[in-house]
Order: sequence, then C-alpha cells, then structure tokens
Amino acid sequence: MARKRKTRSAGVRVAPLLLAVGICLFACGSGMGYIWHRNRNAQLGREIQAATAQLEGLRSTNLLLDQQLDGLRSPRALEAAVRNLNLGLVMPQPEQILRIPEGQPGAAVVSSHTLRMAVRRP
Repeated sequence: MARKRKTRSAGVRVAPLLLAVGICLFACGSGMGYIWHRNRNAQLGREIQAATAQLEGLRSTNLLLDQQLDGLRSPRALEAAVRNLNLGLVMPQPEQILRIPEGQPGAAVVSSHTLRMAVRRP
C-alpha cells in the first residue's frame, strides 16, 4: 500500500519567493519615485527663485527706462536736443496754432484741404 506523504518535496517554493521579490521591488520603486519627486520639486523651486529674481531685475530696469523716457520727453530736454542738433526749430506763434473742437455736437468737420490752407496762411 502506498503511503501518503505528510510533507511536500524539499523543492523551492516559487510563489512566496515571487511575492517577496515583488514587494521588495515595489518598496524600492516607491522609494526611488519619492526621492525623484523631492529632487524635482527642489529643482523647480530653484528655477522659480531664479525666474523671480530675473523678473524683479527686469522690473527695476523697466522702471529706470520709464524714468529716462519721461525725462527725454520733457519740454526742457526736447528744447536742449533741438539746440544741440541745430535743427532751427522754434515754438509756433499763437496764430499758427489751429484748434479743432473735439466731441462737441454740431462741430464742423475739418477736411485735409482746410488744414493745408490753414497752414499756408501768412
């Protein structure tokens, strides 16, 4: 009569080994992913700080250029530039200034011919 064996063969069990290897791979992959994300977040933080510093520098440069432009647009600076470049420009006489009413109901429409004639007046 054949006896039933109470123990299995001494061979290596594959299922528990694969389960242990899978758990180890999952834990290692999760740890590496966590570290990668932390490094990426730190790198992005440094890039944001650099971009913010560059933005502040550009804003201050823009402010300085705006102030310089305002200075160059001032009547005093324009008159000095005209004198330095010997352009021979002078302020117009009051009779040379043509005022056109704007936005008033019933205001006359001024044609380009009328403007040319007004400029040619002696």
